[in-house]
Amino acid sequence: MLRKVSLISVGTLKDYFKKSEKYYKGSVDLINIKESDRILESKSILNIINKNKDSLYVLFDVNGVRDLGEINKLKNINKNIYFIVGGSEGVCNEIKTKCNYTIRLSSFTYPHQIFRLIALKFINEMFYK
Repeated sequence: MLRKVSLISVGTLKDYFKKSEKYYKGSVDLINIKESDRILESKSILNIINKNKDSLYVLFDVNGVRDLGEINKLKNINKNIYFIVGGSEGVCNEIKTKCNYTIRLSSFTYPHQIFRLIALKFINEMFYK
């Protein structure tokens, strides 16, 4: 089985970031959620989770684990993996409980659009290099 790696993120990138995003489109399936309030964004993400119950879900969150050993385990899992970047208000608790892993890539807080590119770079380096 070929594993599919996807990035679910809220909102779209501004024009000056779009060129960078195109670099990753072949390797990572990009799923954009329309930006609105936290409840509607979370419902859209939950719809994806509920349709793909056999997949693995990884939430990027400032309160997540920064354990590289845990993060490296993801390389060896032979399931479809969905990485989630919530909106500027975060995600609801139901998403947090349904995700298999909650990780943070840095102690810093980044603007949403910049973090989306950081997440794409992380995913690409982890699975495709």
